[in-house]
Amino acid sequence: MPAGKMCPECGLYTFITTPTGRQCSKCGYKMVVNPGPGKGKKCANCDKWTVFDGKCRNCGAVYISAAK
Repeated sequence: MPAGKMCPECGLYTFITTPTGRQCSKCGYKMVVNPGPGKGKKCANCDKWTVFDGKCRNCGAVYISAAK
């Protein structure tokens, strides 16, 4: 069973999500995703302004909205 997405470098399904983007656990290929202009929301875990799209780019905390 695949553990992640397909790695563009080695072609295996070992491309996992990290706090700053994605990394292949087999060959070590890294893809860093920059947050873009402006600052994000403040993280309750690490107290930095690095939360973009519900995920902290600094510590990796994931914010899930509560279901109604």
